[in-house]
Amino acid sequence: MAGYSLEIAADRAGVEPGEMTRLTELGILTSDADVGYSDADVRRVQVVRALERAGLEPRAWRIFSDEDPSRCGSWTRPARTSSRP
Repeated sequence: MAGYSLEIAADRAGVEPGEMTRLTELGILTSDADVGYSDADVRRVQVVRALERAGLEPRAWRIFSDEDPSRCGSWTRPARTSSRP
């Protein structure tokens, strides 16, 4: 499936094209010149915007980046479960 152009993806996500570019530069979104932005990228933008409204700064996390999950460190490890009954 072909992806969306910058302008169309931004419109679908409800942001300006510059916001898509900013999130791509941060490694949160992935875009290929031949493929464009995906539906998953559009959803990521919407989640990022919600997190920003809640006061979380995207430079502090890149959990949405598929590029190198090891950068997330302990965030990607399963949570410990309690041994209590």
